[in-house]
Amino acid sequence: MPKRRNMQIASTLEKTAYITFDDGPQESTYSLLDLMNNLDVRATFFVLEPQMRKYKDLICTMMQYGHAIGLHGVSHDRKIYSSPDAFIEEMNICNHTLKEITGANSRLVRAPYGSYPNMNSEFKGAVREAGYILWDWNVDSNDWWMSADECISLSKIQILTLQNQGLAPIILFHDHTTNIKEVVGSIIKFLKYHNYSVKPLTPDLIPICHGE
Repeated sequence: MPKRRNMQIASTLEKTAYITFDDGPQESTYSLLDLMNNLDVRATFFVLEPQMRKYKDLICTMMQYGHAIGLHGVSHDRKIYSSPDAFIEEMNICNHTLKEITGANSRLVRAPYGSYPNMNSEFKGAVREAGYILWDWNVDSNDWWMSADECISLSKIQILTLQNQGLAPIILFHDHTTNIKEVVGSIIKFLKYHNYSVKPLTPDLIPICHGE
């Protein structure tokens, strides 16, 4: 079994940040990929099954560029929390479609709306039993309702707070929000200024999970 890397960061070591996107892919994801390719960073996309079917070529391009693909389910509806079996079924369907399109599976999952408070110990146990790894975030950009300037300011404050605590930022964005390219570009430049490298999530990392 691979050894998991410690998510805590000592000031003398390379600092790593993780940018993640939910609810995609979308039409706007094309320009995000171009941006990140130009800035030489890789992110993690937690994708919805219907969107994968709509943008099959984009899913393949993500993987070719070295981004990680995670699973975000099918419905993005709270009915996914009707039972642990319902949650796992949606993730399995999402994973099956990913395999169908790319030939690859994913173990990374993100619960719609985040794991708290819906993912109790029974749900989390089912996730582990199914071989999945549940990921939340510790930097919430609030990009789905805030202006670009507000998102950027809020994200920077959270990143600096985590830096002072010696913790790696796992930043939540959404592919579909207005001005997302502007926000993400600004945050990547901010991270690079503070000597962070931006990498995709991998199965050997210790996940951030709310409520734990």
